[in-house]
Parts: sequence; C-alpha cells; structure tokens
Amino acid sequence: MITVSSAFKTAMKAESKELLAYITDGTTQLTEADDLKSLSIKSEGTVMQTVLRGADVSFFGNHNFLDKEINIGIGVKTSSGNEYIDFGKFVVYEQRTDIQTKVTMIKCYDKMYKALKLYEGFDFTYPSTIKQVLEKICEKLGWVLGTTNFFNKDVVIGGDIFNKQDTTYRMILDWIAEATCSTVCFGVDDKLKLVPVMDTAIDTITTNELMSLGLKEKWGPVNSVSLAQNPIEEDFVYRGGYEYGVLLLENGEEMLLENGEVFELEVLQEIQGLYQIRISNNPILMQDRELYIDDIADIFIGYKVEPFDISTIFLGYYEVGDKIKVKDLSDIEHTGFITSVSLSVGDGNSESISSSIPVTARDNYRKTAGVIKRTMMSSQLGSENIKDEAVTTDKIENEAITDEKIKELSVDKLTAGSLKVGTEIIIPDEEGNAIIYIANVP
Repeated sequence: MITVSSAFKTAMKAESKELLAYITDGTTQLTEADDLKSLSIKSEGTVMQTVLRGADVSFFGNHNFLDKEINIGIGVKTSSGNEYIDFGKFVVYEQRTDIQTKVTMIKCYDKMYKALKLYEGFDFTYPSTIKQVLEKICEKLGWVLGTTNFFNKDVVIGGDIFNKQDTTYRMILDWIAEATCSTVCFGVDDKLKLVPVMDTAIDTITTNELMSLGLKEKWGPVNSVSLAQNPIEEDFVYRGGYEYGVLLLENGEEMLLENGEVFELEVLQEIQGLYQIRISNNPILMQDRELYIDDIADIFIGYKVEPFDISTIFLGYYEVGDKIKVKDLSDIEHTGFITSVSLSVGDGNSESISSSIPVTARDNYRKTAGVIKRTMMSSQLGSENIKDEAVTTDKIENEAITDEKIKELSVDKLTAGSLKVGTEIIIPDEEGNAIIYIANVP
C-alpha cells in the first residue's frame, strides 16, 4: 500500500472531495487547472509475476511528450493543503492528436517497459545468485533495486540458463518472481521491488468506501504445490495433493479382480478437492526441483483467496500485491490479494480494484471422486433404444440383454461385481486425456 498521510485518507473518504492531477516531464507540467483533460493508470498482475503499469492521458494544447519520461500524480485537497501521490516515471510511446477537437492522447508504460527488450547476456562469471542476476538486470536497464532481502535471494544459478532464443529481460524477471514467490514491480519511488505473499491483511474497505461489490467463488486453501516440466504431464515433483488409490464401488467397497485381489491403481491420482500452485518450466527451479520445493510449499500451503471486483469512492493508495479485506452489507469480511487497480481522473473519477486467483492455480473441485465418466462409444444397444427407454432395468436383471449383444459399454458407476482379465478402464483426466488401466491377473 502506498504511504500517505492520515489527512490524505480522511480527505479521500469524505462525502465530497476535490481530486487533483498532473503530468510533467520536468520542463512542462499540465494540471487539471489548465490543459490536462483526463488521465488513467492501470496496474495488473499477480503473485509470481511482473507488473507492467500502463497510463493514458489526454490534454489540450500543442505539447509534445513522445519518447519522453513523464511523472504522473493524483492528489486531493486536504485540510492542510494539496497532497499528491506521484506514481513515478512513465515512458510515452505513442502520441495521437484529434485535429477536430484539438485533444491529444498519449499512451505510457512504467519502467518495466524497458524489460521487453531481448536478453543480451551479462558480463560476469557464473555461478551467481538470484540477487546478483537481479542486480545485473537493474544495472543493464538503468534501474535501482529497492528490495535487497527476499525469499530465495541466495539460490545459486549455475550457468547462463537464460541464453535462449527470444528470451526477454521481462521473461527472466517472471522466472525470478516465481522462484522468489513474489510480485515484481516498480513502486512509486521508481525502484524495482519484490512484494512477498502477505500473511495478514493490511487494510479493510468498508461499505462506506464502496460503490459496488462483486464476489466470486472462494479458492483454496492450497493443499498442493508442484514444480512441473511441460508438455511432459508426468514430469513433476510435488508436496501434497496426490495419492496412489484404489477404485471403489458405489457402496464404498474396493473393486476386486477376478482372483479376488484388490484392484490397485499404479498411476498417481489427484486427491479430491485439490487446490494447487503449479510452477512450470522455470529454468531456475528446474536446476534442482527437489531442493527448492519444500520451502516454496511452506509459503503456499494454506494460501486462499476470495476473489472480488469492487468499485470504490476513489481512495488511490492501494497497489497490486496488497492483501486486504472487503466488507459486504452483512458486515462479513472477504479477504483477497489485489491483482488489478484502475484509476481514472477527469472525465469521471473512478477506482476499480480486483482480486483473482494466481495464474499458476490449479484445482479439481468440480470432479467427483471414484466415478467413471460417461464416454458412450459404439454399442449394439443402439441410441434409439436408449432414447425410447426400451432398455429397462428388468431386461438387464433377467439377462435378456446378454454379453453377446453388448460390444462396448460405458458406465458412470459400478455397484457390484469384479473385473475380468483384460478389462479396460478409461478415465478421462481434467483436460480430456484418457488414462487407461488394464485389469491383468497373472
């Protein structure tokens, strides 16, 4: 959360207030009192990602900001004078003027924009730590590292694992964000910072500060963490979330083979109610996944989110990565991690804040454990008979429908019986891929 005075918060929460704004390149400054027409700033990201803030500004007059760095500020009149939040430097990469209205629009990005350039290598010898690589990126791009102590900062990188085709500095920063379990972004002081996963909420937004509140299904708590190598689905290490199980009948009894032995699955199964953080193809962590996974699991096991979208009366001081609580009309609190903040001043003042689940999130809570999904393939029963209910329970029970009349059969549930040698069980996974188990008695 951006540091502001108590007077700033009081003014922002007042029933009426006067918002202020400016942009400046150090020489030319535009404000709401002169040529500045409107501005908006949007920050979007989540845990284990980089955040690239974008801004749109419109103004009157013949001002040229193209390819320049500008500072953007939003403020409010307080009891002790005007107070602003300066959101830092933004690079203007596009400027367009409407000749009829004489309004100019500029589009900007913060300093993370420089990280979109292709990686060119570093002039030091490996092995090096994550912190040393991060410092080198900052040196290369002309940044200042504002966070010097962070999770996994001393993890050693054995060689130039980033020297691959089309790798950008931002891709490296995303990998660092995953390896350090943090959100990597620029603060209002223009320094690169790593925001860790917060344990406790730092603020509460009440209904007095809300215009609207949209709630979504809760996600979590996390009970599994895995480090994977895609597209090889089976190549992952994990903590929690999996088991070697057996198939059960509807009555809860174990499914038996023809010789009376329990039919055990040899393939690893997800537990019912899986909530997983899954990090894939991270070259830093791929060096030794078994070495790193325990500490990462310690951070995320128990992590949970109550996703929401809110519109506020305009507060202005929240940032991506903040853990906050939001109260509904019943005074019930909903806790989430901010993943998006959008501020607009000028042509209608507004603030929208969102909390969503991590991009690395996986779950299977919509599945039903122990049930074989219906995959009705070809059958001599015929779809017409099924539709007109010619196939009845009585005909099955009195064996009017014999084995010879059935070529293939797919079921949702098995309530009794045992499997014969050669029986195939096809269970589609959550992505629709069929996993086949063959009952084979020696």
